This record gives sequence, structure tokens and C-alpha cells, in this order.
Amino acid sequence: MKKIINILVLPCLILFSLSSCEEEEKDPFYKLSFDEIETGAYFRSILAGGTVNLNDLDNSVYNIQGELVTPEAGADVESIELWVEFKDRSTDSGDDDSVASTFVTSISSSSLPTNSNGFPEHTFNMTIPEAMTALGLDSSQISGGDQFFFQVVIIMTDGRVFDKDTSGDSIKGELFFASPFEYTATVVCIAFPIPGDWVLDMIDLFGDGWNGGNIVVSLDGVQTTYFPPGSSLTEIITVAPGTSEFTFTYTAGGWEGENLYTLTDPNGVVVLDEGVGDYSQENGPREGELLNVCPD
Repeated sequence: MKKIINILVLPCLILFSLSSCEEEEKDPFYKLSFDEIETGAYFRSILAGGTVNLNDLDNSVYNIQGELVTPEAGADVESIELWVEFKDRSTDSGDDDSVASTFVTSISSSSLPTNSNGFPEHTFNMTIPEAMTALGLDSSQISGGDQFFFQVVIIMTDGRVFDKDTSGDSIKGELFFASPFEYTATVVCIAFPIPGDWVLDMIDLFGDGWNGGNIVVSLDGVQTTYFPPGSSLTEIITVAPGTSEFTFTYTAGGWEGENLYTLTDPNGVVVLDEGVGDYSQENGPREGELLNVCPD
């Protein structure tokens, strides 16, 4: 199958009259291949996403909702398929558990409901356990940073196939078409926080504050920034029962060797103890997100 690209204005001006050019530009199915013109189909994304949490794979889900856009409003499509691929990004041991793209499910175009835009619509709801079963993987083979690739494949009634390899870059990349055909889910590690009062003790050895350094705490998307204005500051961070997101991110400033802090959970366990206190810039607290970090 030749890769299809959107027709450009320049060939339009050369090969056709102005009136026909205008008609073609308005037709999202009108494509120019390297030696022929043909029409095709794409799956325009409405919503796509999900979280693959290494700490809770059983409840991790990835969803792809889209509408099937074709010249004949889906009547020229036999089916839409979902495939999944796994890429092992943690191969330091020499073992590579990557699995090539594998068929998951197929749905007939004729069974799809028509949405308010006049196009057939479908949502693929894929749980990560279902994806792992299709790929023949178990949880011991999944690590933080690994990736699942979910791929939509369109099978036309005439046998043609449209997917990430047989559709042009403009179809996959332009906002109007919004049809990447492939969706990526990276494995992350989200720890469910202990509810209660967490204690954040911050110190500046010189006593003049953190000189731009700060900590951003996010509780279910609500962010608060902390830093000592002088030599020290203690803050209580209350985590309510049912909180699902607790992130803790440190950003460096100047004179990092002066900065120290500890974070203690409601059970009295010191979760983070950052900074060395030797005034050297390189020995300041670690930068970045320091909770929910996947083990090496």
C-alpha cells in the first residue's frame, strides 16, 4: 500500500482549474500518492489515554475513543481492529521481553453507532491485564518506563488496509485529522499515599532561604509550593482519605549545598531525607519527582 499524503496547493494549481482545486481542498478524503490519486479512511481521535501503574496493573486501563471518517460514512469499511505491542525499556540485564504487535480485537463497521457528527463512533476499552494476556506477558516482566503501543487498523471492504504504516504523516500528525493510528502508554509507578499528616521540615544552613529552590506538592492535581524564607520552616501536609495522587517535586535554585529537608509520613517514617549539608552545589537535594519513582 502506497503511503498517502494530503494534496498540496501547488500540484492543484498546476494540474487542475481553480474551481476544481477548491473542491479538492475541501474534501478531506482527496489524497495524492506518488503516482495516483485515491481515497481512504481514518480514525479521528476524540479522547485517548489512561494510566499504566506498575503498582496497580490490575486496575490500569487505556481507552481510545474515535470516529471513523470515510467517503461512504463507514459503509466502505469492513472492520476496525485493535493491536498491541510491548517494548521492554529496561534491558540492562540483557533480557528483552519486548513483544511484536499482536492482534487483540476486531469490530464490524456496520455495528458502530453514528455520532452527532454523522460518523460511526467506537471506544476501545483495553485493560492492561487484557493487553498482557494478548501479549503473553506476566507482571514480573513489566517495569517502570516500559511502553505499550495500542494500534488502530482499518480494513476496507475492498481489502485495503489503513494503519500507522500505510497512512501519510499529515493524516497522522495534523490536528484536523487527529488520527495517529498508534497510541503510547508508558508504565509509571504511582504509590497510593497514607492518609494523615505528613511533616515537611526544611532547613537553610546559611539562613537566607533556598535562593529559588522549592518543593511542589500535588494532591489530586492541587499544587502547593514550599520553601523556607529563612533558616528553617516546618509544614504539615494533610493527605485526606481517598487521595489517589500525591507527587513531590524538588526544583533546584542557587547555593544548593545549603538546602536540607526531610519528609516524614503519618506513621513517623522518614520517606525522604535530602541534602548533605556541606555547602557544595553538587550535594544539594535531588531534583525532580521523588515520590512514585519506579525502582531501577
